[in-house]
Amino acid sequence: MRAVQRARGRATQRQDGSGLSIAQFIIMAPLRGGSLTMSDLAISAGVSGPTATRAVTNLVRSGLVERVASEYDRRQVAVHLTAAGEQALAAKQRVVRTSEARFIASLTPQQHQEGAVLLERIAELLDEISSSW
Repeated sequence: MRAVQRARGRATQRQDGSGLSIAQFIIMAPLRGGSLTMSDLAISAGVSGPTATRAVTNLVRSGLVERVASEYDRRQVAVHLTAAGEQALAAKQRVVRTSEARFIASLTPQQHQEGAVLLERIAELLDEISSSW
């Protein structure tokens, strides 16, 4: 568990030439399909509302996303990618796909099979945990 936390911490801080950290990518990726409210963005990104708000504030300052007030409900704010945000997200997606392909190609057939079994077991555990809430 500690190894995962350390790797996640390093990945969150690391820039790879795409201009986005993993944390920024996680917040921006759900916006590929269009605008989302802050609450929908938080849910889609798997983060808390306050975390999403802080991240979006920083992304707005960087010119990667914009906030737009709803014309129907002044309490609602939608977030969407700017042109610069779309470009940065596309660059990060290319980096992620390349890394994933390199990793998958490095696995032996046995590792593929064992990984699939392990992921299935993890999915079952997560289903069990979420159904008990």
